[in-house]
Amino acid sequence: MKDILTYKEACLGVISFLLSILFLPFSPIYSFVFSIIFLLFFSPFLSKGYRIIASFIIVISRAYIIGSRSYLSDLEADLGTYYNVFDTIKNNDDFFDIIFSFKIFAGGVEFGIVCLYKLYSLIFSNITPYDLSIYNAILCSLGAVIWYEIFGIKEIPEKYRGVCAALLLSIMSIANFGFLQRQALSSIFILFAIEVSKKRYIFLFTILAFIFHTTSLPIILIWRYLIRKKINKLFFIKSIILFIMLRFLFEYLIENLLSATEFSKLIIYSEAPKSFYVVSYFAVAIVVILLFLNLTYNKTNISKWKTPIIILGSFYLVFLGIVLFSERITFIFYYLYGYFLFISGYKTIPKILSITTIFYCVWFILDKLVLVKSDPFWQRYSTFSWEPFYYLTAN
Repeated sequence: MKDILTYKEACLGVISFLLSILFLPFSPIYSFVFSIIFLLFFSPFLSKGYRIIASFIIVISRAYIIGSRSYLSDLEADLGTYYNVFDTIKNNDDFFDIIFSFKIFAGGVEFGIVCLYKLYSLIFSNITPYDLSIYNAILCSLGAVIWYEIFGIKEIPEKYRGVCAALLLSIMSIANFGFLQRQALSSIFILFAIEVSKKRYIFLFTILAFIFHTTSLPIILIWRYLIRKKINKLFFIKSIILFIMLRFLFEYLIENLLSATEFSKLIIYSEAPKSFYVVSYFAVAIVVILLFLNLTYNKTNISKWKTPIIILGSFYLVFLGIVLFSERITFIFYYLYGYFLFISGYKTIPKILSITTIFYCVWFILDKLVLVKSDPFWQRYSTFSWEPFYYLTAN
């Protein structure tokens, strides 16, 4: 990458940055396009402030791109349940009654989402189910940006930090942040819990993660262990054997755990082995690519993330097909797919990674403009309107 911009290049950088801001009220998709261009092509010349502003624009624009869907399937599942809970909380003015009497999530242990919903009801008026999903997606995405700017950039050379941010934010699975809300919120605190070193901060973020989703405790322990564990052939082989054994015994283990503990989160898996279900084949492809890069190109432990990528990526594939099981255990991947791709490839295959990043962003834009096969986007509002922030008032 060059160290100095020509006058024309500098003008293009300024124009793309200004257009990303100017288009935000009138078109989320075009605002997203110019923000991505700005981060990808002007990364070596960006200060932290410009990178954060561009990242913020991408978060907002992408949330409302995803939010343009009809949400029919989401409303029939978890989102409908979450909105009913929100509606109940909104109409209850006794905060302590909400905290101590509202025990729908894990018998009242997971009260973090209850507090958040009450906060939403105080800040915003006339919240729809779509708003609830979008607000959660934005909150989680901003959490990821904060994590990246504090911890994630430590492993990224300064000239590549804009590119990595673009990849992180464009691949991040924010649709799931609005659907699996408690685990998405919990995972933000998990990211911080596995990064901090002081015990009081580890405890703080673990508690915050736990009150949003109780499964966060073992997940934090697993990630903290794997980040500090150097991968070798013996450890990898032992892990694969263990995963395969657990996969074959999965139904038996679930039935016995249910009868012994009556842990409600296991109920969904009691019938899961009888059917094969994959949330996203795109996610499967990324995991396969990550495993390929880290098992072939990155033969040394060049990153602290190599071991968790290989071990948890293998776990994901072995348990693939059990309804949301692989996805829930490896939920951090939903946040860090793009980040993991970048740190796995920028040293060994930088040109291929650059081309792939540009290709993906083009595909994403075409997909969301419904120029290729896609989900039904732009059902609730159009791609463009002269009415400022028209998408905020859509029903």
